[in-house]
Amino acid sequence: MATLSVKPGQRFTVPDWHTNANLISTNAERQRSASHQIRQEARTLRNETNNQTQWDEHDNRTRLAERIDSVNRWKETLDKCLTDIDTEIDALAKMKEAAERALQAKNLPLDVAIECLTLRESRRAIDVVKDPVEDELHKEVEVIDGAKIDLQQKVSEAFEQLCLLQEARQQLNFDHRGKMEALEIDRVCSSLNVNSPNISFKVNPTRVPIGSTTPEQWDQYSQYNKDRAEAEMKASTELREAIALTIAQTNNELEAQRVAAEFALRKRIREFEKAYDELKWQEKNTLEEIAEMEEDIRRLEEDLRKKMWDLKLAHTRLETRTYRPNMELCRDQVQYGLTDEVHQLEGTIAALKQKLAQSQDALDALYKHLYRIQTDMSYKANSLMLDNKCMDSRRKLTVPAEKFVPEVDTFNRTTNQTLCYTDDTAMARCVVRSLLAKGEFDEVDMARRFAEEHKKEPDRGYGMAVVKVFKKLLSPKCTDVFEPARVQFNGKGSYGNGGAMRVAGVSLIYPDVQDVKKFAKLSAELTHANSLGYNGAILQALAVHLALQGELSRESFLEQLIGHMEDVEADDKSLADARAMGFEELPFSRRLKKIKEFLELSTVPKSDVLLELGNGIAALESVPTAIYSFLRSMKSDPDIPDHYNNLQRVIIYCISLGGDTDTIATMAGAIAGAYYGEEHVPPCWEQSCEAFQETEMLANSLHELYCQRL
Repeated sequence: MATLSVKPGQRFTVPDWHTNANLISTNAERQRSASHQIRQEARTLRNETNNQTQWDEHDNRTRLAERIDSVNRWKETLDKCLTDIDTEIDALAKMKEAAERALQAKNLPLDVAIECLTLRESRRAIDVVKDPVEDELHKEVEVIDGAKIDLQQKVSEAFEQLCLLQEARQQLNFDHRGKMEALEIDRVCSSLNVNSPNISFKVNPTRVPIGSTTPEQWDQYSQYNKDRAEAEMKASTELREAIALTIAQTNNELEAQRVAAEFALRKRIREFEKAYDELKWQEKNTLEEIAEMEEDIRRLEEDLRKKMWDLKLAHTRLETRTYRPNMELCRDQVQYGLTDEVHQLEGTIAALKQKLAQSQDALDALYKHLYRIQTDMSYKANSLMLDNKCMDSRRKLTVPAEKFVPEVDTFNRTTNQTLCYTDDTAMARCVVRSLLAKGEFDEVDMARRFAEEHKKEPDRGYGMAVVKVFKKLLSPKCTDVFEPARVQFNGKGSYGNGGAMRVAGVSLIYPDVQDVKKFAKLSAELTHANSLGYNGAILQALAVHLALQGELSRESFLEQLIGHMEDVEADDKSLADARAMGFEELPFSRRLKKIKEFLELSTVPKSDVLLELGNGIAALESVPTAIYSFLRSMKSDPDIPDHYNNLQRVIIYCISLGGDTDTIATMAGAIAGAYYGEEHVPPCWEQSCEAFQETEMLANSLHELYCQRL
């Protein structure tokens, strides 16, 4: 039978069912209401957040734009500062270079001033005075030194200021690069949007980076850099003005001092010229007085000789009358008359002898004063030459260097005009021509050539004393060509260096040393009869002779010269002449020994050379000096640049000694030329000399004759 199937479990009531249905409906409505509320709130939140996000993004984009503008303004300000500071650096650098050029330009006037002071140190004896020229030159050196100190200080200040400007520029540049990078970053940030492909989440993007600054610090930093740069630029501008003022002021001071120094120099030159002219006039008058005195002495001596014959006549008459016989030996009027005549003649002769002695003393005094006048003339001529050299040197201060051509050029270039030879060279050429023409020494031919050369060209600078010799040599009455020179200077003869200067030709033709001595003496005696004159010629000829022999040590060279000169100076006349002139015996040998002492020293001041050896017109004061100049220049000289060869060093050193430089340099040059050879003579020197080609032909002919005698 069928049964009712009933599920097991709890059974709910209808009210429960309805209650459940109502509960579900109520909950559904409540959930929907809550959901609606949430949806409304979500929509409101979405709208609000969208608006907030958009505004935030807009505000930050605006802030970025403003920041970009602010950074860009500072960048432009820094750009201008960098441009200005670069301009100022260039301007200051140029002004610094101008100051350096002005500083460098002071070297020339300083060198010239020192050169002038050094040149004037070669003045001699009484001419070595502390005159206005020396004061002005020393003041010029002080002005130049002061100007160099001021300019060097400005150069140092400019260097320091350039460093400060570079530091300021570096800081500006660093700040400027920072601004450029910041602008680039902010512009990139400003260009980003939500659709940009390279946006992403970052780890802790809101962190504050180390080293962050506040806007105030940022602004102050750039303002400080700008202010510092402007301050340095202002200081640089003031420094540039100060440098320009210093350059102008130092140039003005130096120019004023240059004008003052040259005015003093020109005034001093005029004083020397006036003094030299006065001495020349005094020399002329003294020579005329000497000539008159010599004539009067000759007449006194002639009268004295006549009176002696008259006295002899009276003595003879008296003596002869004593032989009268017996009562004829009467003291008659004749006896008394002859006796009175003898007494009268003896008185007359005594008076004439006294007057002759006085005249000879007066003549000696005139000769001594003439020597003093001529010596002082040589001092004045030397000082005048030195001051004229100073004036010529100072032309470099006013003439542009590229246009400057000195009147007497440096040792590496030719002069701007032919160098004319003087009387000594003219006579040296006569010596060579005579030797070539005769093949032997011929005193008559050589003397005739001397006199005729002077007659043909009297303006070569011949002295008045030697001119008298030439005039006598041309006289038909002259039978002994040595006599005119012997009677010079009251019979003492000349002891100048002219005979030595021209004697080199003798050494170039006679290979035998005894011939060199013999004919050097004879050639010199034609114009220089004093042993101090012709012994100087012998010494010079011996030096050239030894130099021709080839390599010799300085010691051997000197020893041979001393040996020869001790023999030469041992004769009675040489000893007597040395004593008469107040010199020690063997004066040339003694000076050669002094040269030996000098060569053993590492350095010898020029003042010692001038004191011991001299630089005058006497042979004793110039020939040893020439030999020393040759020997010392065999070794390098710290005062002479190394690019000069040995022969050039000889000439340069001789010139630096001052005094009778042309003769001393010529004698030393003859020795050096014989030793080193023609190849050591710079071609520009040869080509600058008057009649060089003719002289070269004479030298070649002389060499051929020398070779034939070997």
